[in-house]
Amino acid sequence: VRLPREHSARARRYLRHRRPRFEPVFVRGRIRALDKDTMTFVVRNALLSEEWPCQFSSTLRDEVLTAFAEDTLLAVSGHRRQGSATIEVIAVEDLDDTP
Repeated sequence: VRLPREHSARARRYLRHRRPRFEPVFVRGRIRALDKDTMTFVVRNALLSEEWPCQFSSTLRDEVLTAFAEDTLLAVSGHRRQGSATIEVIAVEDLDDTP
């Protein structure tokens, strides 16, 4: 189907605005830096080649503090807003206790 120029520009605008504003993210690593005041932390993978800035809510505070203090391997699930590098954490799972 061929669209006139005005309709194709309109279709592109529509599709651009319909893209998801959040990207689901799943990372594995250890918390290497923690800021309790801003409720943020940095997860680094085992090889220290990648790192992900994360922001967490007060409901995850105890889990995050324990994981940082015990230096446990974690699976972090969350989402990232379009154009942002920071992961908004939804859940953390301790992988050191997993059989």
